[in-house]
Amino acid sequence: MNINVWDTTNGLLRILARLQVFAVKFELLIFGLCTLFGIVFIVVGLRAATLRSELGPARGGWAGPISWVLCGVVFLGMPRFLGVLSQSVFSRSDQVGAHQILAYAPDMVDVFAREHSLATIEGIIQVVQVIGLIGVVRGIFLLNNALQPAGQGGLGAGITHLIGGILAYNIVVFMGVLNDLFVS
Repeated sequence: MNINVWDTTNGLLRILARLQVFAVKFELLIFGLCTLFGIVFIVVGLRAATLRSELGPARGGWAGPISWVLCGVVFLGMPRFLGVLSQSVFSRSDQVGAHQILAYAPDMVDVFAREHSLATIEGIIQVVQVIGLIGVVRGIFLLNNALQPAGQGGLGAGITHLIGGILAYNIVVFMGVLNDLFVS
């Protein structure tokens, strides 16, 4: 059985080209869902605070309602929250595009500096950035769950998702840090 490598590579490039188009649309969908989550979380938090104030200490503490409202505010301001996390970790508040990978990590991806290979790398990076965004959203959900009175822990998992998500969301800059750390 003879497998044509060129056909396999072209097939992979076509898949990644489609994924790049969907990645941009999926990122917009996630930001829209974050707005919806924010509104729902704030409403749930205000409702829980109202119940707590009406029923008194028997209803539980204020930690639950406050965490719902805080997580709702974070979801409403998700683009700015990502900018703050990026600024904290990488001293850079804007997301670097996948096409700038050669500028940030030239030694690590120099071997891929061919036309088709670079398109493949850019597609993979864009998919990783969307997965990072999903990781940040999941981290906020886990942190909210950990802060609830009947929460089942998850504080460590939430922080891990936030850190891993922000590293994946800023994969281009993170690759540049790795390039400077290990190659230079």
